[in-house]
Amino acid sequence: MIIDNIMNRVHIFLVAALIIAVLGCGGGGSGSSKETDAASEITLPPVVNLFQYNENADYRFPSHEEYRIWGWSKDGKVAYSYIMNDGGLTMKHVIIFNLVDNSFIYNNQVSDWLTDEAYNHDNDGNAIDDDGQIIDFNAIYKEFHNICIENGIEFVQTEYKRLPVVHNNKTFNIIEDVLRKDVDGLDVVDRYQIVVETEGEIKIIQTAQEGYTYNIFSLGYFISPFENRALLVMGSHIVGGYLYNFFVGFDLDSGFAAMDRAEWSLSENIPEDYGFIFVTESDWEGVTCEIIHPIDESSGVIQECFFPNATLRQAYNVVNKPFMEYLQDDLPEANAEFSHLDGLLNVTYEYKSEKHLYIRYIWDEAGAGFSLEIIEEENGTKSKYTEILP
Repeated sequence: MIIDNIMNRVHIFLVAALIIAVLGCGGGGSGSSKETDAASEITLPPVVNLFQYNENADYRFPSHEEYRIWGWSKDGKVAYSYIMNDGGLTMKHVIIFNLVDNSFIYNNQVSDWLTDEAYNHDNDGNAIDDDGQIIDFNAIYKEFHNICIENGIEFVQTEYKRLPVVHNNKTFNIIEDVLRKDVDGLDVVDRYQIVVETEGEIKIIQTAQEGYTYNIFSLGYFISPFENRALLVMGSHIVGGYLYNFFVGFDLDSGFAAMDRAEWSLSENIPEDYGFIFVTESDWEGVTCEIIHPIDESSGVIQECFFPNATLRQAYNVVNKPFMEYLQDDLPEANAEFSHLDGLLNVTYEYKSEKHLYIRYIWDEAGAGFSLEIIEEENGTKSKYTEILP
């Protein structure tokens, strides 16, 4: 009897062990499924505080937040994201930037008007819309992850460093060469150059035109893990109190030359008809431009240019440089409208004909801004910048 009881207990134990083993296999499969599901979710890169080396007390609250460097390619590209919060609106931006020519290869954004807490939730705690569908707040990041892969981005991190740039036992000093002027009683940046100096030689890595910008300043840098290229992190203080970031890439090995400051400094080479100069002779072979009047004198045409042997698209690729961040990298094929900075800046593209494009660039509610007109002709293309006053 005792033996029978022992054998029954052993039998029950073996059956139980077998059931546990089977369930364990099934559970293992379920666990693998969860791991796969988890792997399909995007783990965001760490946040980098781009203002951590800033020593100006006025620049403590940047308008762009949560900068994340996603990775780098072996052909001069970097992928990053950031968010911009304004009131109840959160705008998520994802960008692939070309360090070689400082252009945007991919630039997308999505707006979340409300946070997770503002929505109804299902029994599993997921935020759902009015139709009961689960809201995926990270959908843009999942799409961006795939686009990064398509562009050869490898998901590696590099250290964000304090200036000056130091690499391969060489020091590269950053110079902000700024030309200022008075606009509507405000002392603002008109034009600027970013210059890199090393061992007595310099290289100009960016020249740009500004509007209502108080200041341009450098913040730090990254070094590509695959190339001798640096990604310079810049900041701009915009009228209205906004603090924005932008990037400038440059090659650490080539393009440097010995030059006296008088040869390149904006402040030592102010033109007699000083005003907004958008296109220069170096932008297109044989281009001719006429400055009609300085921008602060009256409303009207600022600059007219003619690009010999250029198509409308080729001329557009040149004249859009001063507004690179806000005009479209790829010329729209039809009429289009785009909004930036939470609707404060609006850009419209209107085709008067197949070879006649009119762009309006409006930056305030009163309607102030610029227009850009591009007309393709038989022997080339002409462009015309015009100031728009409300």
